[in-house]
Amino acid sequence: MTLVNNSYPNGVPMPPEGPVQLAMFLLAALEPDKLYPRSKVLFLLSRNGCANPESSLEAALAAGWLLQEACGWMGYAGRVWLTGHHFTGKKASAPLPLVSYFKPPITNVIPYKDVTLADIYKVISGPYLVTQTQRLRSLPIGSKARERLKFGLPSFTAGGTFTKRSGGNLVRRSGLIVLDFDHLSDLVGVRARLLGDSNLPIELLFISPSGDGIKAVVRVSLEYDHLTIFSGLRNCLSINHGIAPDSSGSNVDRACFICHDPEAWIHPMYHPSAY
Repeated sequence: MTLVNNSYPNGVPMPPEGPVQLAMFLLAALEPDKLYPRSKVLFLLSRNGCANPESSLEAALAAGWLLQEACGWMGYAGRVWLTGHHFTGKKASAPLPLVSYFKPPITNVIPYKDVTLADIYKVISGPYLVTQTQRLRSLPIGSKARERLKFGLPSFTAGGTFTKRSGGNLVRRSGLIVLDFDHLSDLVGVRARLLGDSNLPIELLFISPSGDGIKAVVRVSLEYDHLTIFSGLRNCLSINHGIAPDSSGSNVDRACFICHDPEAWIHPMYHPSAY
C-alpha cells in the first residue's frame, strides 16, 4: 500500500504493520494537544514498540494524520492543543493556572497575591486603570513622565507564581507564556490574525500600555522549558504571520504590565459560568 498526496507525489509505502497498527502506535505515543520536534516523535514511537519509527512517521505525514508546522514541529492534523476542559462550552474540570500579581511600582518585586487570568482580565476591562492609561498614551513617546506612568501600572508574571520576581524564586510554572508585540502598524489586523490562528491557544489578549502593541498570553506545554517553548513560538509566528514577539518574553519571570482595554479578549473557560 502506497500513500500519495501533494507533499509526497511519488508516494510513501505504508509500514508492514498496516494502518491500524500505525494508528495505535500514534495514539500511544503522542498526545492530541501538543506539538513535538521530529526527534521526539521518533523517540516516542520507538519507546511504544514501533519497529520502524522513520517509515511510520513518513507514512503518518503522507496520510495526513500528522502535520508538520513551518517551525518544524509536528502534531495531529486535528489537534486542538488544549485538554478537554478547555473547550468552549465545557466546564473547567481542573484548577485554572495561577500567576503572581504585583502592585505598582515595577520596582516592587514581592507579589501581592497569586491570581488567575480571570482576575487579571477584570482589572484590564474594568474602570480601575482608565485614567492612568489615557494619560500615559497622551504623553510624548520616550518622555520621563510617560515612563513614570507606565512604571506605576500593576503587573503580573504570566510564566508562573513566585515568592519574589526572579527566576530563582519560581514556585510553579503556570503553563502560560506572554507574547509581547510592539509598534504594530496594523493593530486591528494583527489582533484578528492572532485570535483567528487555531494553532495558537490564546488565553488572554489585550492592547499594551503604549497603545500600539499587543500582549497575548498563550497556553503552552510544561514538557519543555520556558525558553525552548518561547523560541519555538517566536519562530512559528515569524514564519506564519511575519511578526515576532519581543525577546524579553523568553524569561520566565518577565513582568507584564496591565492597562485598561475595554475590548480585551479572554478565553470562555475563564467566564464564571465555566467554573
